[in-house]
Amino acid sequence: MTLARTTKGMDALAHLPCWTSLIADTDTRICLVDEDGVLVAANECAGLFFQRPADELLGHAYSEAYPECVRGATEAWLRAVFEKEAAQPGSVNVASFLLRGERWVSRARVVTIDERRAALCVAHVERAPTPVEQFLAMVAAVEDREVTLGPIAVLSDRELEVALLIAAGMADAEIARQLHRSTRTVHAHRRSIGKKLRVETRAEILRIMVDRGLVGLPEVAHDAETHIAA
Repeated sequence: MTLARTTKGMDALAHLPCWTSLIADTDTRICLVDEDGVLVAANECAGLFFQRPADELLGHAYSEAYPECVRGATEAWLRAVFEKEAAQPGSVNVASFLLRGERWVSRARVVTIDERRAALCVAHVERAPTPVEQFLAMVAAVEDREVTLGPIAVLSDRELEVALLIAAGMADAEIARQLHRSTRTVHAHRRSIGKKLRVETRAEILRIMVDRGLVGLPEVAHDAETHIAA
């Protein structure tokens, strides 16, 4: 026996105070998944994330909404959510992942609705700073680079590293010292990044990286308006 699969997405939780406002007026993806791994409710933001109308997702396996290369990890994480709840009631599971060039953080806890357990999963693009080394380690572990990195998959590993360091507020000379490369080489990478991402300034590189949650806003940005060709 599973939770009733509502055709209006999050109606399964409509009895909670202010729930309609909380699920509608947000850019956070909200999903409700039963113990069989079936998606029983989803808000409009979830539909945008999965690139399908929310109602079309209902009644299907939650993991199937994701690209094939991450379905196994999604299923394992969902099992872990219920297992952790059994051992530590009221606990929250947190996971960070990359998809389509954005860094997401997902949190899930088990709730009881109609006397049945379900995982309430919320996710949003992460805005907190992440060390460049940590992000690059996440990239190195992905199975499908194009699915994971999306539009920024056109960058080589080195170009991605340079773009992240630029977005972190480092000047070219600082990047050259950190990477043990010449400033001329860093300039060449910067020009290549600009051409591939179709941007012209360091500030535009920063915006792309921040908007996708790949880095946090730097405290100090050096020469943020420097033209790519400089």
